[in-house]
Amino acid sequence: MDPEYVLKWVIGAASLFEFCKRWLGFRERGLGWRWFALGLLLLLAADYWLRIPGAAYALALAWCALVAVPSYALVRRQRALHAGQLAQARRWARCFAWLHPLEEPRFTARWIEARALWEAGRVNDAEQLLHALEKHPTFGELARLEGLRCEARWSALLERLEGRSVEHPGTLGIALQAYGETGQLSQMLATYETLERELTSPARPQLEVAAYLGSASAFELALAKLRPLPPEVSAYFRGVLLQAAGDRLAARTPLQEAEAHPGYQRRALARLRRPLDPIESLPAPVRAHARTSEQALHFALARLSAPHRKPWATWSLGALIVLMFLLSVPGGSLDATNLVEMGALLLPQDLAPGAWRVLTAGFLHRGFTHFAVNLMLLLLFGSILERLWGWTAVLACFSCANVGSYWIATWMVTATPDRPEVLLGASAGAYGLLGALVVFDAVSYAFDRSPILLRRMSLLALMMLAQMLFDSFVPIVRTSLHWTGAALGALVACPLALRFWKRRGREAPARESVG
Repeated sequence: MDPEYVLKWVIGAASLFEFCKRWLGFRERGLGWRWFALGLLLLLAADYWLRIPGAAYALALAWCALVAVPSYALVRRQRALHAGQLAQARRWARCFAWLHPLEEPRFTARWIEARALWEAGRVNDAEQLLHALEKHPTFGELARLEGLRCEARWSALLERLEGRSVEHPGTLGIALQAYGETGQLSQMLATYETLERELTSPARPQLEVAAYLGSASAFELALAKLRPLPPEVSAYFRGVLLQAAGDRLAARTPLQEAEAHPGYQRRALARLRRPLDPIESLPAPVRAHARTSEQALHFALARLSAPHRKPWATWSLGALIVLMFLLSVPGGSLDATNLVEMGALLLPQDLAPGAWRVLTAGFLHRGFTHFAVNLMLLLLFGSILERLWGWTAVLACFSCANVGSYWIATWMVTATPDRPEVLLGASAGAYGLLGALVVFDAVSYAFDRSPILLRRMSLLALMMLAQMLFDSFVPIVRTSLHWTGAALGALVACPLALRFWKRRGREAPARESVG
């Protein structure tokens, strides 16, 4: 298998995904990457006819420099922003703007810098930067909203938000705090539900929502799960929490502590002059909505902050595949006789008997490219599945898909002594993991209509489509092994996924009664 040929297919699949993101439910990044991906697809199509030597490596370098590395910087920037780590977010924003010196990255980097300067107490520098950004015809509105938030002019901020489309993540965060500071809990919770779709770890908006709801337990949980926040931030929102809980006297101490910091002086003074109404004084429907949201917030924090499993089972399977490949190198990893002696499945079976070959064939590979591609697929799908559903799901789905596919192949593949076939490779097990992921997400979506699950299923479907096209253009690939493995992995995952959701259904009433 030609490594350059495989690389072209990987770039093509990644470019197709980038181009189709809008229709798959993923957020548009607005940086021209979609058209860059289309350009790469056209270049790949031209290379199919022209056969330019080394074109795949040049395109891979362009993809890494213009998409892969900037995408990583963008993810880290957004994660730091959600966590309230503004200094770290500023560093990643500068890195992203350097890699993509377009208008949106440069403006966002300066907006984040203004926020970081304000929270660091350099109010005059932050104001100058925001005033300069306000002159921008497209992004100036976000800078004006940020300025109003920093000055604690909540009524003016709400007037500017009224009738506007709140879609930018930065605007959502500003709107959430404005609604919370003015006691408009229903609007605040609706804004948080929109913002929550982007959260993949405990985030500062959850701390803010807990404070405005007057939930001390959710507030302490969010504070414990977040990275250490500046003392003035935690002091300010603790004061907000105490006011919402009805203890205005106790709220004065943390608010006065926050007032001593230049970046929070105006907000703390505004909060001291006009305390929040206690949650218990609000109408009954609003209180009921607040209690329901508090329970959901507890559940979200527990889910997002669950211990990050190390994929030991996946790594162990990968180590076994590496070991078997290294053992095959001295005798020739491309030599069919050597591979059959080591345990590859040779059909008809009379030529090399042994039922054990349906197990060992899945850990042998013909050449480095075959080995590298299957190892990458195993680590990719296995790590995702194990972190979400545990090591038993990985071992069960991989083993059943691998062994089952090769056992079925002994019955379905037509081979004769004159034209024997050698079957080997971990692709059947890797696609068993892919099929399991599809089933787990489909069952989870039936119980929990999360847009994240829907987006992930779309991505997995696109991967399967790319594999189907790849198989059709590479004659040496045994397509039946891939699809048999995916089907067997999905079959094994069905009872595991249903058992998980039944157990969660039994645990939910217990959580509510405790809460």
